[in-house]
Amino acid sequence: MNFSTMENENPYEGLYRVTVSAANIRKEPGIGKRNEVIGTVMRGTKFELTGEYDTSGKDKWFKIDYKGETGYILESLIEKLD
Repeated sequence: MNFSTMENENPYEGLYRVTVSAANIRKEPGIGKRNEVIGTVMRGTKFELTGEYDTSGKDKWFKIDYKGETGYILESLIEKLD
């Protein structure tokens, strides 16, 4: 077993898709006026996660690459594809 490889693995690796009619991609994790929306993706849009950001158990946000920019999407708006 190679522990160094395990440490570098992304536990959320894989393809995901948007499950709601439209989901905002935000510049920072969280909802509010200070968190700028950098784009909107429609239901069925597929993407890979690049990381996770947990706001202390309240909401879980995932980091994605959105048009070459780092963005965040709320976990409840997406599902993992098999």
